[in-house]
Amino acid sequence: MIGEEGRGLQQALVTLDGGRIGIGALSIGLAQAALEYASGYAKERQAFGQPIANYEAIQWMLADAATEIEAARMMIQRAAWLKQEGRPYTVEEGEMIDWIDPETAEVKPVDGIQHAVMSHCALQPDFVDEHTAMVEAVFRLFLANGNQPMSAEDLSDKLKRPAVTILRTLSGARIYRGLRPFGLSRLEETPADEAAKVEA
Repeated sequence: MIGEEGRGLQQALVTLDGGRIGIGALSIGLAQAALEYASGYAKERQAFGQPIANYEAIQWMLADAATEIEAARMMIQRAAWLKQEGRPYTVEEGEMIDWIDPETAEVKPVDGIQHAVMSHCALQPDFVDEHTAMVEAVFRLFLANGNQPMSAEDLSDKLKRPAVTILRTLSGARIYRGLRPFGLSRLEETPADEAAKVEA
């Protein structure tokens, strides 16, 4: 017999815990390589006459990825150091907090800032009000909605403004926070215009 009788599962899990450090290190290496490739691609890929790396939305994605990779690297290094020192290095149950979706009861890991926006800031009466600029209000609604897709009708219902006005504002020539929405030409077409296209 290897180990203490009746503790086979616990002993096997301890062995797996050590392996997780190595797997984590491999995963961080893969993530770092993917980030470097994505950064290079963003500098080469052209959109609207310039590299997509020039747009803030892409810069945010790359910065977020770099931050998460660096945080994971530090956690893996700390776990390896704790193991080397003979100290506990596993995360005990209850130390990590997940968010439970009240509509689906699905347990989701969630970013702390995102959770604060959804559970506190979005509930404040002045989070979005009549004084909030249109584009800023739309971005705040997307944040409060967990960055899930929202239709023009959803936005209209929450902002109390016509959907076409919202879309016209967002589809202007101005690039806002690195985003350039689609054109508005189809919104301005009338049923007669559509019929003329069909006849043509």
